Amino acid sequence: MFIASGGRATVSFSVVAGNTAPALGGGILDGGSLALRNVRLTGNTALNGGGLAVVAAHATVSFSVLAGNSASNNGGAVFNVGDLSVDHSRLDGNTAQAEGGGVDAQRSTTTRISSTIVARNRAGGLGGGFADLGGTMVLTGDRVVLNRGSAGGGIATGGNAAVALRFTLVALNFPDNCSPRGAVRGCPH
Repeated sequence: MFIASGGRATVSFSVVAGNTAPALGGGILDGGSLALRNVRLTGNTALNGGGLAVVAAHATVSFSVLAGNSASNNGGAVFNVGDLSVDHSRLDGNTAQAEGGGVDAQRSTTTRISSTIVARNRAGGLGGGFADLGGTMVLTGDRVVLNRGSAGGGIATGGNAAVALRFTLVALNFPDNCSPRGAVRGCPH
């Protein structure tokens, strides 16, 4: 599915599964404004954003599951180069060969995650759960657990990234919970 610049789409009570894209957004490529509610994005693949790619766009994901998606580069579940909000959802078992097994957020992005479970995601590089490479990320009431990456098994930051944890559990990630050490206030190493 592709949402063009200036376009709007709402997807509810649906399954987007088993799709492949050569570049961005194996399941969905959002270049406009997207709302997903009670949607399952599973088993999709792409270079960046196995499940969903948000490019100079806005996406809201709620009460949804992004599971088993893969990226041969960044963002197993989601590749964010825009404005992303995820609430009451689950990102589980996604993989990226480079960074951001769950979510890869690029420079100058905004990512808000609330009441969401981010578990068992894998990255060959940084950020098994999340990789924030220069954006603003706020996690509120989430569980970031059992993710794996080369560093920042739970959360990895770089550039001028600003990550805030509010009532969020980051635990049991490998090889560490957050990287670099001390970059995410309140995150146990």
